[in-house]
Order: sequence, then structure tokens, then C-alpha cells
Amino acid sequence: MMRLEQVEHVMRSYDFYVFDCDGVILRSNQIKSDAFASALQGEPEQLVAEFVEYHKANGGVSRYQKFAHYYNHMRADQSSDTDTTILTQQAIDRYATIVRDALSSCEMISGVLAFIQKLHAQGLPCAVNSGGDELELHHVFHVRGLDQYFEHIFGSPSTKHNNMERLKSAGFMKGSGVMFGDSQSDFVAAQSFALDFVYVQEESEWKDGAAVSAAHGYQIVPNFRSFSL
Repeated sequence: MMRLEQVEHVMRSYDFYVFDCDGVILRSNQIKSDAFASALQGEPEQLVAEFVEYHKANGGVSRYQKFAHYYNHMRADQSSDTDTTILTQQAIDRYATIVRDALSSCEMISGVLAFIQKLHAQGLPCAVNSGGDELELHHVFHVRGLDQYFEHIFGSPSTKHNNMERLKSAGFMKGSGVMFGDSQSDFVAAQSFALDFVYVQEESEWKDGAAVSAAHGYQIVPNFRSFSL
């Protein structure tokens, strides 16, 4: 559990707050890992298992890039009469169908809703920068009533780096900021734009996340319960 002074630092020391979605707001990392496997039903089991591990090691990278990697690299030596662009799009469509309803009803990370509501009540601007599909994010956040708490909700196919640029261009990133994330892509995006980083560990699939975050002096939290007291 975070010390009281650490909680107060996060609550009072920033002008804006950026959140990843999967594993930070929604408890959806396992849902998406399972969906990546299901979207490749009928593919060689070993390749699918390797692809899921690739997905976990590249948290925050969009589905567009991941499925393109599968068909253009991992499966490149497999004979196929179908263009890889078509196969990639078919897999993306299957994946989207699987996760859309699941994201609308899955649990949230512990304490995150109360924390976001507290920031909103204090007039502190919040945004989402996710590797999830942007249109899908807008739908899910609207259905769940979460969109009211965020000035911007950005996702893929734009990268997290480009989404940070979009936030900057929109005038959102004024003053000091912090990003809450659970993947290496969140960590890199925060560092690239001089944001502090808080590693949310509860559902993270980033194996070295705690060690890397600690080595850089960033705070590590299991979830948001401490912030919500």
C-alpha cells in the first residue's frame, strides 16, 4: 500500500492525468489475451500460443499491428492462397466482435472509478491514451458512463506516442502530468513526453514492469484503492 504522502503527491502535484485503459481502468487484459487466441481459431496451436505471448510482451500495441505481425512474420512461411491483408482484417473483425460486449460489462480495476471521480470533482483534467481501438473505446466508455470524466479518449490505430502528440496539440498537456499504465508502451510514452509514471500492477502482463519502474524511481501501485480513501 502507498504511504499517505505518496497518495497526496499524486493527488495534488499534477496539472493533468493520462490513463491507459486495459489493466488500468478496465480489468480487461485477460479478456483481450483470450480474444487474440479466439480470433485465430483454426490456426496452428503452437503459433497461436506464441502469438499470445507476443501480445502480452507488447502490451499497448494496437491489434492492427499485432495481427499484421502474425500474418506477415509469424505465419509467413505457412502456405496460403489468401492475401495477408485480407487475413489480417478478418482476424481484426473477429477480435472486435469478441471484445466489444465483454468490455462493456467487465469489472473495473479496484478503486479506479472513485479516483477518477475525485479528480473530476476537483476540476483536474483527465485523458485516455490506449492501444485499444478508438471507436470501440468511445462506445464502451459511453455505455459505461465513463466518457464524462475524460476530456479526450484516444486509441488505435494511432500509436500511444502519436496520441500523446494529439493531446499536446489539443492543449491538454499544460504543466506537469502523470500517466497511469501497466505496459512498457505506457512507460515509454510517459518518458518521451516528460510525464511521471505510475505502474499499476494488479492485472499487468508486463513481466519486468515493477523492476523497470522501480529502477527509474516511479511509483508502483497494485490498484487505485489507496487513492480513493
